[in-house]
Amino acid sequence: MTTGWIKAEVRGPDARVDERIATDPERFWDRFQSKTLPALYDHVMALGNGKPRAEDAPFFGELTVDLTLSEPEYRLPVDQEQISSMEALHEEIYFNTLHFFDVMGRFTRGAGRRRIRAASSR
Repeated sequence: MTTGWIKAEVRGPDARVDERIATDPERFWDRFQSKTLPALYDHVMALGNGKPRAEDAPFFGELTVDLTLSEPEYRLPVDQEQISSMEALHEEIYFNTLHFFDVMGRFTRGAGRRRIRAASSR
């Protein structure tokens, strides 16, 4: 993610302004984690009476994020690569939300079952 900072000096090294500025992606991500994920948690827990079950999924039809950012996007001169805050946030939303539900399931139901195959000795 990008970060922002402003530093302004007037006639010498004494800074008049020297502070961090949250960028659009940072402000969005803070809100997503502090408002959206807890709302998803509350919704799923209410549907499952505090013990959501995987077989009851999906718990909602769609999670839509409508977002506009002020950060620039541009292509790099290598293959189809690009610098894109929007693309980076898309990946963060997708993979972190999947992880969020995995952790929620483990927290409320315990670790998933894993098959352990005994190694045969010859």
